[in-house]
Amino acid sequence: MYQENIIDMLMRKMIHFNQNDPQRIHHLIKVHSFAQMIGRMEQLDGHSQFLTECAALVHDIGIRPAEEKYGMSSGRLQEQEGPFYARKMLGELGFEEADINRICYLVGHHHTYADIDGIDYHYGQFDILDTTEYMENTLLVWKKLMFSFDAICTGFIVSERQSSLVYEYCKEQQKSGTSIFVDPIMGDDGKRYNGVTNQVVAYMKRLCSIADVIVPNITEACFLSEYTVKHTYSEPEIEVIANRLHTLGAKSVVITSANINGRMFTVVKSSPKNSCILLPYEEIPVRFPGTGDIFMAIVVGHYLKSGQILESVQSAMRQLEKIIYANLHDTDKYKGIPIEQFLEEINDEKA
Repeated sequence: MYQENIIDMLMRKMIHFNQNDPQRIHHLIKVHSFAQMIGRMEQLDGHSQFLTECAALVHDIGIRPAEEKYGMSSGRLQEQEGPFYARKMLGELGFEEADINRICYLVGHHHTYADIDGIDYHYGQFDILDTTEYMENTLLVWKKLMFSFDAICTGFIVSERQSSLVYEYCKEQQKSGTSIFVDPIMGDDGKRYNGVTNQVVAYMKRLCSIADVIVPNITEACFLSEYTVKHTYSEPEIEVIANRLHTLGAKSVVITSANINGRMFTVVKSSPKNSCILLPYEEIPVRFPGTGDIFMAIVVGHYLKSGQILESVQSAMRQLEKIIYANLHDTDKYKGIPIEQFLEEINDEKA
């Protein structure tokens, strides 16, 4: 609670600092929202999450001073001028010296992409990029080169423009037989990720309408189906949720992390006519970032070979369990699972 209050106070100070520039205020709030969400998805410890959010709020504090002194605000000038003002503001709020030093280091390097070492190599730079323009240009190039794909997998989408780009491209590719897999990343553990609004849920519903397979976790399934999020569900409730997802247009539905009567299941409903099949599993007491991406990748790869969604999910569950157990005692879990060393074994699993 103390850290949340400090972050709120820091945000108010930054809004006041930029009081005559609503565009800059909007930018700092947006960057903080993304940083908060990504930190939670990467399962940062509490203190690292706190530093990440604080650095996101003050990362551009050097822009105004640079413009006042030099008439410009290049990345280099932002890094040069920002730490002084960040240090002053953080000191006024009673930040500990070590935390001030760390945040000011990030402010002073947030446009630096070389010579990263130590903890900065470990966690990466705290830099958030809006890739919408890149997506637009990439899709134009793909169209000119007449690229085609066996399958398309979608992931995190945060704006109407991104959603429209992905939707239209998937819809067009589907005419040529491309399979569309949608991972509607919006939340977990009963909560939305920060920055995920009702509008984002609406975008995801539209994307699900053209999907061959959707793979939400139970929280996301409830958002999409407009079902009340709960800690545990009955089997009839799961059938209701899955049926509602089919009504969106999804041909096959896979729901992960479903607590059904106190046990954990992955749920597969291969078509609107079929009933849900519940695949039980035991939770492993460890968390790695990126396991959901690995699961999705194995499902897609197996499905492209077999054409059977149930077999594909079962294969992904088996493989992911073995991979997690093989890395159970890794000391640095923030780096995720070194998937490269398991690719041959995954590929050799018979469809």
